[in-house]
Amino acid sequence: YRIALFQFWRGQEEPNRLYPLHWAFYIETGPDVGNTYEVVGDENTYTFRTRVNQLLENKEDHRGGCYVGRVNSDAELVKMGDILAKVEIHRNLPFWNSNSWVETALRVLHDARFCIYSEQFMKFGRLQNTMLLA
Repeated sequence: YRIALFQFWRGQEEPNRLYPLHWAFYIETGPDVGNTYEVVGDENTYTFRTRVNQLLENKEDHRGGCYVGRVNSDAELVKMGDILAKVEIHRNLPFWNSNSWVETALRVLHDARFCIYSEQFMKFGRLQNTMLLA
């Protein structure tokens, strides 16, 4: 299975004050369905959410994506979900969001010996540019 990282439009707080794009991992597990791993909520309520074998939500808000790694078996897919569920979530930090969680999650997966394509690739600016150009 390929590990995809997608970003989604979240609107704007007020004119000319955009929310950051939302980032989520997605692994296609069958035709038109897959597992989504993400942090949802706001600064005060962030929580980890997994959706298993579901259609990708918010397709109309999709703003690009890229492949960041591979999962080689169903057992490894389950292990990945377990690891992601334990990645630290910060609340009440104004500049922390789903992008921050994804960056940490990529490092944690890499350190757990998952096939993540490149440490250099894991940097925020490079990921965002790659997704926009895809």
